[in-house]
Amino acid sequence: MRFNLRLTYLLLLSAVWMGCSEASVVPESDTTCTVGKCDGNQGWLEVNLSGRNDAIATFLKTESGVDEDGVFETNLSTLQGQLATIQGCNPADSRNFVISDQLLVAAGEEAFPRLVSTVCAKDAEKRWQVFLSPPEMNEDRDIDVQTIEMFAWDEDRQGFNFYKTTAEGGETVSMEVEPDECVRCHLGGDGLSVEHMPMLPVMNELTQPWEHWNAAPGFDSQQHEIPEDVKDKPNYTALTRQPWLASASELESTIRKAHETVANQRVRLRRKSGASVSETMSLLRPIFCDEQVNYVSESGESGQLLMNAVVDVSMREIFSKLGVIGEAGKKWRDLNARIRLSKVSSTEQRISMMPVRGESNVIYELSLIAAARGLEPALAAQVRLLDWKTPVFSSLRCSLWTQTDERLRTDRLDLDLESLRNYDLIPILMEEILSIDGVSLLLQKENEKDRFYILNDGSQFKALIAAISEDSVELAVCDEMGKCACDDLPFCIGSVDDVAYVIENHVESILASPTVRDDLRKERNSRVCTAKACYSNHPFIEGSEHCGSICPLDDAFAGRSTNN
Repeated sequence: MRFNLRLTYLLLLSAVWMGCSEASVVPESDTTCTVGKCDGNQGWLEVNLSGRNDAIATFLKTESGVDEDGVFETNLSTLQGQLATIQGCNPADSRNFVISDQLLVAAGEEAFPRLVSTVCAKDAEKRWQVFLSPPEMNEDRDIDVQTIEMFAWDEDRQGFNFYKTTAEGGETVSMEVEPDECVRCHLGGDGLSVEHMPMLPVMNELTQPWEHWNAAPGFDSQQHEIPEDVKDKPNYTALTRQPWLASASELESTIRKAHETVANQRVRLRRKSGASVSETMSLLRPIFCDEQVNYVSESGESGQLLMNAVVDVSMREIFSKLGVIGEAGKKWRDLNARIRLSKVSSTEQRISMMPVRGESNVIYELSLIAAARGLEPALAAQVRLLDWKTPVFSSLRCSLWTQTDERLRTDRLDLDLESLRNYDLIPILMEEILSIDGVSLLLQKENEKDRFYILNDGSQFKALIAAISEDSVELAVCDEMGKCACDDLPFCIGSVDDVAYVIENHVESILASPTVRDDLRKERNSRVCTAKACYSNHPFIEGSEHCGSICPLDDAFAGRSTNN
């Protein structure tokens, strides 16, 4: 029996690499400008900064002395101090975070440091609003403090605005507003539709041990090496003196706050009246597709690796809301859950830079679930349980969204959208996405409301659809010890507790393997190649030289040319 959500609701509704967004629409102006040049300073400001209300725009309008060509003098430290003052903070509360790897150098060369800088470190409401990053080295093999990528939160626009200065010689820089060369880094996968996707700050190694980042004070740095000759360079020395140099743990909390703010703002789109299919589909895209990716690493020689390497972290919160009880899945549902491997032997390598689902995706998904008239936890759970052993880069899940998005661009829903809000469309569109050839993936009979289709093997999706149409999907059948018949099946039907046991048994089977570290390393290598081919903001990943350039998610990202 198909769940008729539509009738029910009709009776009642996106190493840190700082970069740049799509070129913004230039506001109309009486000023004559050609090739970025205007008749007078006011013309440049009007054309490039009209309607912007962020700290960088305010600095450019009031303190920079920018000329009619967008040129002025500055450097990173000076700019930090000026932006701190504009924000009403002590310039001494600026912070610099250092990541050091081989991203900016040729293969085989020594690592080189990159910085991410913030202001207002002691103000929790402001420290996430401004980010700056000098992404290049100068000819003296020091940090280029005139070439700076940066973005700042615009309270009026409720989003981040992007800027970039380019070194022109000496202290002179030229300013570019919303440069488009870095758009791919901050808007998700290279081929994924970016319609209605907000720009995000990115910290790839977002969780402890923050591979390649300076983690001191408070933690031990891991794979973070500064070449001796760079340590003595004047720019590096000035930027990393105390108290400016800060730990990656502080940057993590700052980035998380930015992600939470963007997620909450994005979720508000659900309340917009005059419902839009494209807007509401964009609200659901992060539930199915990986807009961003993060990377986790084994911590030192401890053998500890975050559980999200094998189990999507959002499922802990989702299943808590669904009322999972007792011992079912107790290990993987722990918020601090980790895989505990044996200590690394002299002949083994740590699991390093394992791609996992982006924290920004997880934060957004949980915000949408928590919101009134948002996404029902049961619907989110059913999505996660399709190909659930693939916690990241699931072509199956993303293709469900992409194919529906493409279809609904030509096949109109028989709805009076003007009388609805976007939240009215959420359950309707979820039903559209989760219906294949007239077969629904939603179990909604009166005695099935707490049960789900559990797809253990994504390659058996078509077989699952056939079995659903024939009403022949087997039950999970878990005993009092937590062992389930579903453990050995490609798919089944199970309750919330059944799901928790099935996932727990899978985790146990991974850890019980005598070759567990090799198994995880092979999985890591496969994911790394997907990340490198499909996501422009991938960090430096040692041992990924074997990867090809063809994105295996091309089918899942189909139709991208019309949306990017």
